[in-house]
Amino acid sequence: MRLPIFTLVFLAAAGAAQAQMGTMMMNPMPQATATYGGDFDAQRYPSQQERYAAKIAALKAKMLKLTAADGGQLSPEHKASLQKELDSLNRQFGLKVAGR
Repeated sequence: MRLPIFTLVFLAAAGAAQAQMGTMMMNPMPQATATYGGDFDAQRYPSQQERYAAKIAALKAKMLKLTAADGGQLSPEHKASLQKELDSLNRQFGLKVAGR
């Protein structure tokens, strides 16, 4: 007796939630206008070169921290890890990976 009542209550709640979700999804999208995106200010956003320089600076700071932790000379594992990060960063920004 309890299982059929529980099932009925569960199905009723699920149906109510679905009906509410349906009305939320039916709201119209905002209208695009001729000035949509007209307030874009390129000066507020860093250029690709600035973003690359910031990531390189962070990688250099990490290198200095690891060098200090390794006693003044990078361990081979840390060196390989940093090289892998640099190669990945260069690929991300469309630069050639240095040949070895």
